[in-house]
Amino acid sequence: MADARQYSLRFTIATLVVFLLLATVAGVLVIAFLVRGKTIDATAEALQGEVSARITERFVERFGSVPNLLHGLAEGVGGGRLQTTDEALLETLADRMRFEDRVEWLAWIRPDGTGCGIVTDKQGLLALRMGADLQAEAEIWQGDGTRKPAPARDMSGLLQVPWVKDATVADGHIWSKRYIRPLDGQPGRACALAVRSQGELSGVLGAGLSARFVRPYLESIRVGESGGVFTLDQITGELRTWPNEEARTRMGAAIASAVDVLPGGVAALKPGPLHSIAVSEGGVDYHVGISLQAPDGILSWAHAIVIPDDELIGYFGGFLAPGLIAIALLLIGAILLAQTLSRRIARSLQGIATDLRSVGDFELTERPAAQSLIREINVVADATERMKASLRSFGRYVPTDLVRDLLSQGQEARLDGEERPLSLFFSDVAGFTASSEGMSPTALVDALGAYLDVLTKAVEREHGTIDKFIGDGVLAFFNAPREDVEHVRHACRAALGVQAALAEAAPAWQAAGLPDFTTRIGLHTAEVVVGNIGTPERFAYTVIGDGVNLAARLESLNKAYGTSILTSEEVRAAAGDGFLWRPIDRTSVVGRSAAGTVYELVGYADQVADDVRARVTAYTEAFEHYLGRRFTEAAAAFDALAPKDPPSAILGARAAAYAVTPPPEDWAGVHVQTKK
Repeated sequence: MADARQYSLRFTIATLVVFLLLATVAGVLVIAFLVRGKTIDATAEALQGEVSARITERFVERFGSVPNLLHGLAEGVGGGRLQTTDEALLETLADRMRFEDRVEWLAWIRPDGTGCGIVTDKQGLLALRMGADLQAEAEIWQGDGTRKPAPARDMSGLLQVPWVKDATVADGHIWSKRYIRPLDGQPGRACALAVRSQGELSGVLGAGLSARFVRPYLESIRVGESGGVFTLDQITGELRTWPNEEARTRMGAAIASAVDVLPGGVAALKPGPLHSIAVSEGGVDYHVGISLQAPDGILSWAHAIVIPDDELIGYFGGFLAPGLIAIALLLIGAILLAQTLSRRIARSLQGIATDLRSVGDFELTERPAAQSLIREINVVADATERMKASLRSFGRYVPTDLVRDLLSQGQEARLDGEERPLSLFFSDVAGFTASSEGMSPTALVDALGAYLDVLTKAVEREHGTIDKFIGDGVLAFFNAPREDVEHVRHACRAALGVQAALAEAAPAWQAAGLPDFTTRIGLHTAEVVVGNIGTPERFAYTVIGDGVNLAARLESLNKAYGTSILTSEEVRAAAGDGFLWRPIDRTSVVGRSAAGTVYELVGYADQVADDVRARVTAYTEAFEHYLGRRFTEAAAAFDALAPKDPPSAILGARAAAYAVTPPPEDWAGVHVQTKK
C-alpha cells in the first residue's frame, strides 16, 4: 500500500493562517468599495479637519503671543520705564519691529489722537508721528540707520477705528473686528491695550496686520494639488483673503454656494466644529469645509477649505494604495507569523531529535529545552533533558573529548595505548597539608574544589586534558586525545595562566580565610604511552612513562630552588619564541641518571617587568661564570642577586664552596639531587 502524501507541519500551519487572512482581506475590500461614496465624504471631512487644525495651530503660534508683546510695552509705559515722547517711543517700537514678524505695525495713540507708530515697509521701517491735526509726518528708517522723508499720511478718523475705540472701554487687551485702515485703506485686524495711569487713560497701544500680511500664510498651506484656504467675513460670509486671484476666480463661487446652504450662514457658526458641504459649480464638484475659530485671547476668524472631488477621489485612491500596501504588509506579516509559529513548533520537535542524535555523539549541551506550545512536546523535551543531565554527570569522570571521539568512530572503549609525544604538566600546592589541618572536611572540599576549578579552566583553555587529581596535585597532558601541533607552547601558556589566575583569586580567598594555594608546576615533553590503561572491566585514560616521572620531579624541584615553574630543556627548546626563560641549574633528579639543564619559565617575553628582565640577564651571566668554573666571579654575581632571589642564594653558596674546593676536572656543572 502506497504511503499517503505528507506535508510538513510548518507548511500546514502557514497555509491555514494565510488562507484565513486572505478570506478576511477579500471581505474587507468588498465592503470598502461598496461604501466608496461615504468614504469620499469621510475623506473630505478628515482632510479638511486636518487642514483646519493646522491653520489654527499656525495662527495661534503666530499671533498668540501678540498680547504679551503689548502688555510688556504697557508695563514699561505705565511704570515710567519708557519715555512717552514720540521720538523715544518710536525708537522703542522700531527696536521691537526689527525682530518682529508676527504683526505688521505697532502704534501708540493718545486720547487726543496724537501719537506715533512703526509700520513694516519694503524700504525698511515707516515711522509715523501723528500731530493734533491728525496728519502724520512720515520717515523711512533704513537698515543702515539712515532716515529719509516720506509723504505725509492723512490719519483723520483714527480715533474711530475699532481697535482704538474698543480698547478704551475694555478691561484688558482686545482683538478688533475687521476695519479699513486710515493708513492705506486696506482691511485689517488689530490687537489693542489701553494704558492707564492713576485711573486716567494715558493712551492705547496697538499691533495689527492687514489681509495682505495674512495672505502668504494662506498661500503656504497646501490643500491637495488645486484646493485652497480662504478667510470669510464672520457676519456676511464674503471672501476677505484668498491665496491668489486665480484661486479666488476658480473657487469663489463654490464658497458662496456653500455659505448659502449653511444653516444660518457664517454668522450662526459656533467656534470649533467644521461643516463639510458638497457643492457643484461650473461642472466641477467640490467639498467646502467652513468653520469659525476663536482661540482664547487671540483674534477669531472664519475660513473655508476647498478641494475638488476629483482630488478626493484621488485621495481615496491614495488611501486605497496605502491600504493595499498595508494589506500586503499584513499578509507578509501573517506569513511571517505563520512561519514563526510553525517554526517554533517544528523547532521544538527538531530540537528534541537533534538532542537525541547529539547524545549519540556525547554532545551534552546544558541549554534548557525549548518550550513549545504543545504540552506533549514539552513532556518529551523534559524527559530528554533529564537524560542529558544524567549523562553529563558521568561525563565529569572521564575526558569528554575521548568519549566523543570513540562515539564518533562507532568503537567501544577497550584496553589500548599508543606512544605519542606529549607535554606533561604536574602541579602541587606548597604546604597544603599544614594549611588545611584546621579546616573542616566540608570546608576543605569546598576550598580545594575552588582551587582545582581555577587550575582546570586554565589548562583546558589551552587544550590540555586533566588526567587525574592526586589530592591537591594535578596531572595533565597536552596533545591527546586530540592532536595539537603546538602542545609545548600550550603547556607553557597553561602554566603561566594557572599562576595568573591564582594570583587574581588569592585576595578573595585570603579574605575568606582560605589558603592562598601557592602552586609549584613542572613541565616536560617526551614520548610516553597514552591510552586506556587498566583491566578489561575497568580502566582509565591516562599516561605512563619516564617522562611523567620527570614532570613530577621537576614540580618537586621547585621546592629546592624556591621557584614556581620549572621545565626541562626539551620544553625550553620546543616552546619557541614569546617566553622569557632563565637556566636554574644543571641537575639530575632522584631516580634518573641522565642530567640536563633545568629552566624557569619566567613569563611572556613582552610582558615581563624591566627589573625582572634585568635580574634574569644577571642570573644568566652568573650561571655562565659558574659553568665556566669562574667560581669567584659567579659567587659575587649570585650574591648580588641573592637577597631577593632564592636560586641565586643556592648557587652563590655552591660557587663560593667550589671557589675554595674546586670540583674535579671532568666536572660538567651537574648537581645530583638526593631528595625528591
